[in-house]
This record gives sequence, structure tokens and C-alpha cells, in this order.
Amino acid sequence: MKTQNIKKGFLSGFVLVILLGLMFLPVQTNATTVTWDFGTTITEDSVIGNPIGNNPWLRLTADDGGVAGSVAFTLEFFGSGDYSEYVSEFYFNLNPEYAPNKLKFDYDEENSSEDLKKPVFQSKEDDYNIEGHNFDIKLLFATNTDKEEEMLTQGRKLSFTISGIVGLTANDFNYLDSEDGYYAAALVEGTGEEGEESAWIASVAAVPEPTSLLLLGFGLIGLAVLKRRYSK
Repeated sequence: MKTQNIKKGFLSGFVLVILLGLMFLPVQTNATTVTWDFGTTITEDSVIGNPIGNNPWLRLTADDGGVAGSVAFTLEFFGSGDYSEYVSEFYFNLNPEYAPNKLKFDYDEENSSEDLKKPVFQSKEDDYNIEGHNFDIKLLFATNTDKEEEMLTQGRKLSFTISGIVGLTANDFNYLDSEDGYYAAALVEGTGEEGEESAWIASVAAVPEPTSLLLLGFGLIGLAVLKRRYSK
């Protein structure tokens, strides 16, 4: 009995040490992955030119892989492939503690849709005004309808990486605009029945996945399993 109690105490202590170790590992406490869905129109008259299909019409995903310093992005334009609609401008934000002009943009051609033209990247704090909302980062896409393969049309995606700031994480882009209204915004052109309308769409919520909470959860599950096993 004494030996069994010693084993229980040793194993419980061992799991506790592991749990504490997970809690204090040098991993970021911010989100590893953040997703923004675009299903809200900004302009009052954009209802007549909403993108085709159910919302969300657009989705932006940021993933730092659990390592601070570089964040991989994927921007997807959902839909059935109606090439009359395309994204011409895209805006999002950065942690106000950082200077946007220090960001470095790298186009991931391999993981982007084939022949998609590299967008123009610009960044400056609160410098891009959209319907009264100021953003820090701007992407300008190809708009030559004679070369649809270069455009971000329905069913296509853009992949890119942003770095240049030490400690940068996915959650550093999870900030509302200057009016606390939107996390990001996009201009979709070619909407409406005749394809002559345009719509400003935006994301009003984000879905982060906290790394530290996941680790803590795994540790608590381990303790629960251990307790159940040795309480028999």
C-alpha cells in the first residue's frame, strides 16, 4: 500500500511539473491562428450590389505557426466563379504599438491561385480612409478585366507573408479601425445584375485560437485522466 501511494504521489507530481512547464514555456500567449469573415456591407447603397452568393463572401486567415516574427496570410474570395466580380482593394489593421511602415510583404506565388498578379502593398498608420474608417495596411489588386487570370475573382485566393517586426504574431492584426467598427474591409467590384455596381464589405468579428489556453487544456485533461485511473 505504501509503495502504491508513493507511485501515485510521484506520477501526480510528475504531471503537475509538466503542466507548470507548459504554462511557462516561452510560447506566445496570443493567437496562433485568427480568421476574419466578411459578411457585412459598409456603404448604405451597397445592398443593391452585394456580391453573389451567401456570406461570408470573403475570408482572411492569419497564421504565425506558433512562432513570433512572421505571419502567413490567406485571402479567399468565395463564390461559384462568376468572373464579373473581383476584389480591387483590401484593408486591415496592425497593433497600434507597432509602426506599420516597418512591415515587410512577401507574395507567396506557389500557394496563390495560378497567374494571380502580386498586389501592391502599402502600410502607414491610419492613413487609408474607407467610409470614415481609417486602416493601417492596404493591398491593391489587378483590375484589368482583359486579364481576368491576374485578378482576385470568385473562387480564387491570395497567399502572402508579413514580417519585419520582432515578436509579430497573428493576433497583432486583430485590431479594429480608428472608429472601432471593422477589423478589415474590401472593395468588391463588378457586382449587381449588370456587373456595374460595387460593394464595400467588412469583417466585424474575429475568431482567435489561443495557444496558451490549448496547452493548459491539454494539461488539465491529463490530470483528470490520471486522477480517474488511480482513484479506482
